[in-house]
Amino acid sequence: MAPGLPTPSCGSFTRTSSNPYYGYSQLTVNSPHSWAIIRSPLQIGSNATYGLARWIVEIDGVPRTLNSVYRCPHKNAQVGGAPSSRHMAGDAVDLDVSSNGYDEWKVYADAAWRAGASYVEPTNLPCGTNCTHADWRNR
Repeated sequence: MAPGLPTPSCGSFTRTSSNPYYGYSQLTVNSPHSWAIIRSPLQIGSNATYGLARWIVEIDGVPRTLNSVYRCPHKNAQVGGAPSSRHMAGDAVDLDVSSNGYDEWKVYADAAWRAGASYVEPTNLPCGTNCTHADWRNR
């Protein structure tokens, strides 16, 4: 793994993780593999004070399209992801901003902070206002 990312073990990989809003296929959208690393912040329910399900509740409780969640190192390189992308660690989500506008992005970003995100990508980085990237690296 890249510097700054946890080293996975066999037990880090799953073929079944989900949460109340998203099934395994959505949490592995665009993944070429039948396995993934999906850490607990993306699996826990909406009653938790942090995580993906809490993020959806903080927006309005309606699931949105996930552009990217888990990425293996090869897929991450293919899409131009950062060498130490949290997507490879299984605790990052790019949530689609259907309007591609700042106002919707801001609603999602504020909700991610309320959902205990460790980091929300600013609009001057790759997602821009097309998606909102949040991760829970410190959870």
